[in-house]
Amino acid sequence: MIGISPLGIKCLCLNIDNVNFNSSEKLNKAHALYVSNLIDRKEFVSATAGCELNGFISCDKSRNWVGVHYHTNLKEAIKVKLGRKIGEHNGMSASGHSLTIGVCAEQHAANNVLKDAFPNEDTNYDVAKLAFTKAVRPKGKKVIEPCVNCTTIFS
Repeated sequence: MIGISPLGIKCLCLNIDNVNFNSSEKLNKAHALYVSNLIDRKEFVSATAGCELNGFISCDKSRNWVGVHYHTNLKEAIKVKLGRKIGEHNGMSASGHSLTIGVCAEQHAANNVLKDAFPNEDTNYDVAKLAFTKAVRPKGKKVIEPCVNCTTIFS
């Protein structure tokens, strides 16, 4: 599954600067298709996001962290930048919901591309260099800002 997103999309990235939440045209198109497919299936999750690294693209949704193998680089970034572990709570969202580390769409999408790009987990990649789409809530296609955890992890 190296280089394949959950939708089976593999493409070469454009020349991007890997700035946090600044994505390429191909990533934006893949994310729009992902959101459209979720809407068609009436799967209205809290958020979706796309992530890109070295031509690897992944679009994912907010979901439970239990049972997910997280890439070493992502776990280390969470530990260093948040001082916490996946599954722990770290504050409240603007809407009053508890922020659990590891459930955000950005974190799942980043995890997927890190595992695709570095399957042996033998690198020390700076996750701040990952490129992201804006998060989208499929119901109503509302663009939502990243939570404080994702902003901290990926900056």
